[in-house]
Amino acid sequence: MYKVYILYSEKIDKYYIGQTHDFVSRLSFHNDLVRNKIWSRRGIPWVCKILFTVQSRYDAILLERFIKNQKSSGFIEDLLHQKFIIFNKKIIASDPDYIGKGRTFESSGGSI
Repeated sequence: MYKVYILYSEKIDKYYIGQTHDFVSRLSFHNDLVRNKIWSRRGIPWVCKILFTVQSRYDAILLERFIKNQKSSGFIEDLLHQKFIIFNKKIIASDPDYIGKGRTFESSGGSI
């Protein structure tokens, strides 16, 4: 199973969309000042706003691209309110363990 996630940084008021096979490690990476050398470093701390589970990496990449191609924070905010997305003629519900909990990790190796 693969995850497509939307993170939010209050610090820079931006969303970050990504996909991964290991969400816990990926979120920890985004919030790690030492390991993170990519764009998302400027937004630490990131919190998970919504998480979708799909069957394959291919589906994860397609869903990630679909969300990014909307180029709209309004679209993302609608997703956060409805908690599902219709993609490839399927309804994909968000993972209820992450809805609205704004989970984050400490950069020291982290815990939820």
